[in-house]
Amino acid sequence: MNLADILMKNENAEDIAAKCGGRSITYNRICHHVKMLSDNIPYREANIGIWMDNTIEYLEAYFAIVYSGNTIVPINPKLSGREIRNISVACGIVGFMSVLKFRERLEGLGLPMPVWYVDEMDLDQEGGTEPQGIRNRQKAVIIPTSGTTGNSKYVQLSHEALYHSVEYISSRFMRREGGREAVLLPFCCILAQTQMLHCISRKTQMVLTEGEFDPYKLCDLFEEENITSSAMVPSMLRLFGICAQMGKYRLERLERVFFAGDYLSESDFKVLREQLPHVSLIQAYGMTEICPICMKDDDDFTYKPGSAGKLFPEMMVRIRKEDGAWAGPGCVGEIYAGGPNRMEGYLNGEKLSPEAMIGTGDMGYLDEEGYLYICGRKKNIIISAGQNIYPEEVEAVLQGCPGVKEVRVYGQKDRDKGEIVAADIVPEDGGKFERKMFYEYCRDNMADYKIPRRLCLCEKIAKTATDKKVRK
Repeated sequence: MNLADILMKNENAEDIAAKCGGRSITYNRICHHVKMLSDNIPYREANIGIWMDNTIEYLEAYFAIVYSGNTIVPINPKLSGREIRNISVACGIVGFMSVLKFRERLEGLGLPMPVWYVDEMDLDQEGGTEPQGIRNRQKAVIIPTSGTTGNSKYVQLSHEALYHSVEYISSRFMRREGGREAVLLPFCCILAQTQMLHCISRKTQMVLTEGEFDPYKLCDLFEEENITSSAMVPSMLRLFGICAQMGKYRLERLERVFFAGDYLSESDFKVLREQLPHVSLIQAYGMTEICPICMKDDDDFTYKPGSAGKLFPEMMVRIRKEDGAWAGPGCVGEIYAGGPNRMEGYLNGEKLSPEAMIGTGDMGYLDEEGYLYICGRKKNIIISAGQNIYPEEVEAVLQGCPGVKEVRVYGQKDRDKGEIVAADIVPEDGGKFERKMFYEYCRDNMADYKIPRRLCLCEKIAKTATDKKVRK
């Protein structure tokens, strides 16, 4: 199994594979470019970085690296030079694939390695050979992670693991070939990579977006390009729904939106159902180390509100209590997961056995029917006067409060209780915030010990590169 096989099965297809910035490329041309580009890589079984925005060249670089028997290290284009140097050393990167836009920044890093600028290479000339020797390289991608399960680590994913991830998503998201999918998230993250591989496996045309996220421009793009599907994180989806309704966009061709990366409250889902009544919403739960673990569609939102969805048949999930024992249905503990799409292990760490399960760092429980419920992050738990409080649970309630646009809940040190609940709140449309009404809503919707004792009004909530809230 090699990820390049997913692309190469479309080698003779003249359908458009991707569009970006007024340019387009067919499947047969991109396959030819991949072969030509791989001929320029003098390495085998080496780690090669990709540093560029979402472009057609990114797709060519991605598949050329695995086609030639090497491993991809996707680099977030927003990282600083210091961060890139650290990743290069930690991952043993031997070269970079990039575009001319990044030449000055790359040369400024002074890295002692070759850089291939894909957009200055003549890839349309005749040629392109089958790779000699190995093709079925086990390790496909090394993804630098911001540390979901602790400190920053480097997740090693095999070709087989990514293939299973694509199959799981395809089984719930789209079974037929064709359609047009808008790719909004950067290819350096696992969600965008599985989305891209899913599109190619189903011969779906990708429309790659440029620049910063703008929900109104996105609605325009969806109508102009007749977009049938997309993937987003919840914060993007909320803004997209608001703009779609306010701008009275018809979005008649849009069939489904896949989202993951953060929690979407039940109140947010109900609002989105009103804003996008004909669009199927599909939520995935997982992490870079194993993605997805389960998925939730429209029926699940109604049948099992509050759940993260039902596990895929091949996935193994167990709940571990504080004493280390495995918990039964309904009992809260740390979620452990395993399956065919699990990582091989962390770079320079111990390789995991096929049956090994990994701790997700999330607290939750399974019900009798195999639906998974997420309570919050283990390391985010607030312990106030002996009570365990999950910030994500409180945020889900507060997100439904009138006048609250966005909220982040965290613990603050307190001499008497150990910690108290605090909240940063972005008021709706910058309007006046009614504290009295806020606390009345809190008392009506949650236990007294969960109500925030300190409030801070702010203009925005700090986010990570993958759009997750920065926890204090």
